[in-house]
Amino acid sequence: MDARLVDQISIFIENRPGILAEIATSMAAAGVNLRAISVSESIDHAVVRMVTSDVDKAKKALAEAGVISLENEVIEIALDDRPGALAELTQKLAAAGINLEYAYGSSPADSSLGLIIIRVDDTAQTLKISAGL
Repeated sequence: MDARLVDQISIFIENRPGILAEIATSMAAAGVNLRAISVSESIDHAVVRMVTSDVDKAKKALAEAGVISLENEVIEIALDDRPGALAELTQKLAAAGINLEYAYGSSPADSSLGLIIIRVDDTAQTLKISAGL
């Protein structure tokens, strides 16, 4: 299992048609690739979390679009794409008393690996646990 720290950008946006298109267009114009994205909505607003190919360019593009962003470290883990892979990881985290604050990920149907982005309360210990799987 491959695990590493990556920088994630979080933004708080209005929940309306076209807003994600505007954000994606800003990223594209800046030459930034969105490697992972999560959108959690509420009635009027949404939280967008993204891992990009270039955090500095992404933050600059967002600022130019008038969007305030926050940056924090998360863990990107490449898991085997098989039943039980996530269960093994989360069981070990739970046994170590590590709280998983949130997660998002995906895997193409024809891939042997899936990608998960997690935020935990103990990144150092999580990286050690991930290396042991």
